[in-house]
Amino acid sequence: MKRPNPLKYLHVTTHYPPDYKYGGVVDVAAKLQEIWWRLAEFRVVSVSGNPSAVCEMLSGRGECWRSFFLNAYGLSFGAVFGLWGEVANADAVYVNGIVTFPNTLAQLYCVIQKKPFALATHGLTSWSFSHKRWRKGLYFNLISFPLMRRAAFIRVTSQAEEEFLRQKGFANIIFVPNGISASEFSNIPRRAKTTPVFDFVFLGRMSKEKGLDILIPAYRRFCVEFRDNSHRLKLVGPDLQGYLAAMELDFARENMEYIPGLYGDDKIKLLCQAGCLILPSYSENFGNVVAEALACETPVITTTGTPWAEIERIGCGLYVRPEVEDLYQAMKSIYLKSRSEREEMGKRGRAYVLEHFNWEDKARQLFNHLEKIALHK
Repeated sequence: MKRPNPLKYLHVTTHYPPDYKYGGVVDVAAKLQEIWWRLAEFRVVSVSGNPSAVCEMLSGRGECWRSFFLNAYGLSFGAVFGLWGEVANADAVYVNGIVTFPNTLAQLYCVIQKKPFALATHGLTSWSFSHKRWRKGLYFNLISFPLMRRAAFIRVTSQAEEEFLRQKGFANIIFVPNGISASEFSNIPRRAKTTPVFDFVFLGRMSKEKGLDILIPAYRRFCVEFRDNSHRLKLVGPDLQGYLAAMELDFARENMEYIPGLYGDDKIKLLCQAGCLILPSYSENFGNVVAEALACETPVITTTGTPWAEIERIGCGLYVRPEVEDLYQAMKSIYLKSRSEREEMGKRGRAYVLEHFNWEDKARQLFNHLEKIALHK
C-alpha cells in the first residue's frame, strides 16, 4: 500500500523487459520494481532498440528512450535530455548498474542536482576489473569511481564485490543479495520419471567471464569417458558479441545444442527437466540462474567465482574451482548419482532458496535503505 503524500523515487536501469537478452540485471530490475510499485511512487527509465515494447511493459509508470549505437551500453540522445528532468523530479534515485551510458549519466545528474542516489555494482570484482584492465582502469578511475564515491550507498550482492570495493576505499556499502519470486516457482512442472538424455544445462550470456572456455573442454573429456550418447550439453543464452560463434563448434557431432535464449515459463521448464545446471563463471555477482535452478529442484555445479559456496554444505550441488579438471570431475560425480540421490539434492536446494532468497524480503530491505536517503536528503 502506498504511503500518504509519498516521496518520489526514480529507478534508472539500462534495459528493462522485454529486453531479457541483456542478462540477469534486466530480470533483477523487473523483480525489484514489481514490489517497489506496491511500496511507493516510482518512475522507471531505460533505453532500448525497441522502446515502444518497454513502454508497454511500464504502462505509463516510466520512460524508455531509443538507443542508437552499441545497444548493450545504452547510448541514447533521448536519455541525455530526458534523464535530467526525471532526476529533477525525484526525491531519491536508484541506479541499477554503473558502466553503461544512462547509468553513468544518471549518477552525474544526481551529483550536479544534489540528489541522493544509490547504485548497484552488478559484478564489480577483482576478476572482472582485471579483465581488459587497461581500458577498465582508465574508465573507472576517471569516471566511475569519482561518481560512485558520491553515492549515499552502494548495493552489492556478493562478498567478492564487497571485498573489492573496500580495497578501493569504499565504505558506504550494503549487502542485499538477489532473490527469487516464490509465486513464479510455486507450481513448477513435474519432472519426467524417465528421460532418454541427461541434460547438462548452461544458462546465461555467452561471454568470457561465464567460463565457457573451461566448460566445453570439460564436457569433451566427459564424452570420451561416457560414449553412450545418453547425455548432452545445452548452451542456452544470447551470444551478443559472437563469443560462442568464434569457437566454431560442431554441435551435432559433439553432443551439444545451442539455444539463443529462453525466458519465463520456457526457462523454468528447461531447468525443471535438466539433469544438472552448470554455471562455471570466473566472476559472478550473484548468479540468478543458480537460485532459479535450485527452486526447480535441479542440482547445480558452480565455481568459486560465484557466491554459492553454501550449496555444497547443504548438499544440493558441487562448488569447485574454475578449472577443466575440477569441472569434469563434478560433472562425472553428478551424472553417476542415482536418480533418487539427485532428487534429494533438488529438494534440499528448493527448500534452501525459498527460505533464504525471497524477492519480497530483499526488495523491501533495499527499499528501506532508499527511503532513508530520501527522507534525509
